[in-house]
Amino acid sequence: MLRKREWRSGIAAVTASAAAIIASEIVSWLARAMGAFKSVDGVSFATSAQMLVNLRHVLSYGAGLVGFTYGFDAGRVPTVLQDVHVLGALLIVACALVAVANLVRGVVRGRREEFGPQMGAERRWLDDALVIAMVGSVATFVVLAVSGVPGARYLVATIVFASVLSGRIVAQAWQRLRPGRMTRGICVVGVAVSLCFVASLGYTLAQPVAAQSASTLASWLEAHHLRNGVGGYWASSITTVESRGAITVRPVWANPDGELGWYMKLSSASWYAGQQFQFLVYETPVYQGVDSASAVRTWGPPAHTYVVGGYHVLVWSNTFSVAPFPPPQDQAQPAGGPSGT
Repeated sequence: MLRKREWRSGIAAVTASAAAIIASEIVSWLARAMGAFKSVDGVSFATSAQMLVNLRHVLSYGAGLVGFTYGFDAGRVPTVLQDVHVLGALLIVACALVAVANLVRGVVRGRREEFGPQMGAERRWLDDALVIAMVGSVATFVVLAVSGVPGARYLVATIVFASVLSGRIVAQAWQRLRPGRMTRGICVVGVAVSLCFVASLGYTLAQPVAAQSASTLASWLEAHHLRNGVGGYWASSITTVESRGAITVRPVWANPDGELGWYMKLSSASWYAGQQFQFLVYETPVYQGVDSASAVRTWGPPAHTYVVGGYHVLVWSNTFSVAPFPPPQDQAQPAGGPSGT
């Protein structure tokens, strides 16, 4: 709209975006009405101090995700192959800056900009959309990320959009290059870097498959006839999946009083309501307050405690239920042992 100084030129895209928001709310409501997984009730905004921290993290986490640094797992790839990714990172940053500059120039010039054929106008529109998507995902990280490194996932979308944009910018620039030494040199460097990227991927794929401790835990639980339990976030669903449903472990977390209750994100009330459980499993480091102390505070001392690999398994002599989180006042139960069946 700003490029052409004509609001009608962008009305279709704006209308589609608004319609998508409305449709997503309707679909979410229908999914909840049919008993689908419960999503997050609401996401809290970060504090102003946290937003300033997040702005710094945009650079540090972004540098790791794009390939400048390796604060994240690099799959044990040799250092020499990791260092080559710096060239790709430089290319992505340079292309992103070029695209931002093109958008700013087009907005400032307005109608004075030559759009050329329809293909050129569509090319600019898609480049602009990718730039806006990059800025939007960064803004999401700055405003909503409240938990440190786990929030870096918001920036993954930025890297994806920037990578697609880089491919488009490089392709557009390549058409303007004339045959010669420079062109041949760029080809040689590009092929060499691409081969290093392929070597990195091959090296990662050649590594032995890491042992999945959750499958060991699932086998141990099945052998001990423990088929229905609860656990910390990282120990619950993966165990259910590894056992192919033979064992069900539902996630729980601790409230401010240190008592365990329903996990209210990406879960279903049917997992807990009217259900009786035999055990609790958690791993260290403790996540969201799920450990033996919170378990004893909620259901009393367990009859047995086991260590299976990196997991702790607490088993009670009687089955127990899991209260809603937070529990309704008229349903709150006094602290004590688990309820018998």
